[in-house]
Amino acid sequence: MTVLQRMHRGGIRIFSTMHKTLAELRMYARDENGIPVKGNDHFMDCMRYIVMSGLGLARSKAEEAVRRHPAPPVDYGPHSWMRL
Repeated sequence: MTVLQRMHRGGIRIFSTMHKTLAELRMYARDENGIPVKGNDHFMDCMRYIVMSGLGLARSKAEEAVRRHPAPPVDYGPHSWMRL
């Protein structure tokens, strides 16, 4: 349900060029109790694992660049209005 909610809110996007992924998504089904029906659902399993346990590890390229090359500390000087 978390993955589905993220997809509806736009938190997960699947590009239109990912034909096999979209085909698998169209075949994905749940039974009358809401439990996913197993079979040809490798991508859906992978996406669920990432959402449930990997989002805390995911970083954008911009975040990674800042982590690798942090900005140097700023010295405002003794007479600056920015000085604490």
